[in-house]
Amino acid sequence: MRALGNAIGGAMDQDQRAKPGAILCVDDEGIILMHLLSLLRRRYSEAYRIEGVSDATSGMATISRLYGEGFRVILILSDWLMPGMNGDEFIRIVHEQHPDVKAIVISGKAALDQMAAAMEGLGVVGFLPKPLLVNDLYGLIDGIIAEGPAAKTRRSQCAGWQLWS
Repeated sequence: MRALGNAIGGAMDQDQRAKPGAILCVDDEGIILMHLLSLLRRRYSEAYRIEGVSDATSGMATISRLYGEGFRVILILSDWLMPGMNGDEFIRIVHEQHPDVKAIVISGKAALDQMAAAMEGLGVVGFLPKPLLVNDLYGLIDGIIAEGPAAKTRRSQCAGWQLWS
C-alpha cells in the first residue's frame, strides 16, 4: 500500500520503477486519438499499456486508475487546445501529482512560443504539430524511453518546428 500511496502522491520509489509502464493519449479529436492509439499500439504495446481518452478530466481519472492497477504512467501525449480543460492546465495538474511523468504536447493551432512559456518546468519533453508525422512521433518517444526518468526537454528539429529546452 505504501508504494501505491507514493505513486498517487507523485514520489517514485524503487517499487514504482519496477511496475509496468503506461502511455496515455489525450485528444478531443476522435480521428487524431484513434490514429495516435493505433501508432502507439503498433510499436509499444508489447512493453507498455497504451490508453486514450478524449478530455483532460477523463485523463486524470485514467491516471488514477492506472496507478491503482499497478501501472506507472511514463508519458502523456496531450492536445494543447481542448474543451473544458486545455492541455497546459491538464499537464500542470499531472505534474503536481506525478512529477516524474513526461509529456509531449500535440497541436495544430497553438503558437510555439506561447506553449513553451506555459510548459516551462512541467515535464514537457517535446512538441508535435498536427498533422503528425510518424517518424517524428516514434523518434521523440524512443528518445524519451531511452533516457528514462532523466529525460529532459531539449532543442531539436521536428518537422520544421523547434522544440524548446
